[in-house]
Amino acid sequence: MLGHTIGRRRRAEAFRPQPRQTEAMTDRLRAKPPTTDTESWTRCTVRQVTTEDGGVRVSVDPPAGDSVDLQLSEAQFELFIGRLEEPGEGPSGAIDTTAWYM
Repeated sequence: MLGHTIGRRRRAEAFRPQPRQTEAMTDRLRAKPPTTDTESWTRCTVRQVTTEDGGVRVSVDPPAGDSVDLQLSEAQFELFIGRLEEPGEGPSGAIDTTAWYM
């Protein structure tokens, strides 16, 4: 009898609605070269930084290809700025720096 109850519980859990994802997906940007999973990261140069409602848009130029716009949270961008070797003042301090994105 106990096995029958556990089976019902598992089936009920499988159909339980999953929680909604409330945060927008963001891209990943590194100030230092990656040490693991290096094939997944692309080296780039930061060209433009734009602050938007609730986030930061960073335009980067990879060595081969067109410019790519990355969407970061403000916290992610602050972490990126803090890890630059010689950050400038404000968001524009990241312009013309080398970075890696995924």
